[in-house]
Amino acid sequence: MSFETTGTKSTYQPVDIKHSGQDNIDDLLFKIKSIVKKERIRLGEFFLDHDLLRKGSVPISKFRTVLNAQKIYLTNEEYTLLEEHYKVSTDATKVNYVLFNEEMEKIFTEKDLEKDPLKKPAEFKAPSILDPKDVLNEQEEKELH
Repeated sequence: MSFETTGTKSTYQPVDIKHSGQDNIDDLLFKIKSIVKKERIRLGEFFLDHDLLRKGSVPISKFRTVLNAQKIYLTNEEYTLLEEHYKVSTDATKVNYVLFNEEMEKIFTEKDLEKDPLKKPAEFKAPSILDPKDVLNEQEEKELH
């Protein structure tokens, strides 16, 4: 039994997708801030549930649990990068969530605004959900009309 081919070629173009996530701490923080801004999440309250003695740090597993519970899904590499950035200097198994939370809270407001009432807090601009690659060019606009 022989199979005949129709001579068609595959139009599949392989795309190089990076599955390791963000590899820069600034890009990673921007990604998390975008999620926090869109979902209006106040992370500090959730970290307090895991820091009973209010020391300002939680174990790495609890840090990941809080972020995951708030639907902030990161890759293992991103978690590691974040944990390295906010690790407690005296205990490598803990993360300083207070510093992390202060960085996230800058989205909504700044600390000590009562001391400078004329100060305008910088507004965080979350990226649009519209993909800029989906914009039609002039030729496509004409064809559409």
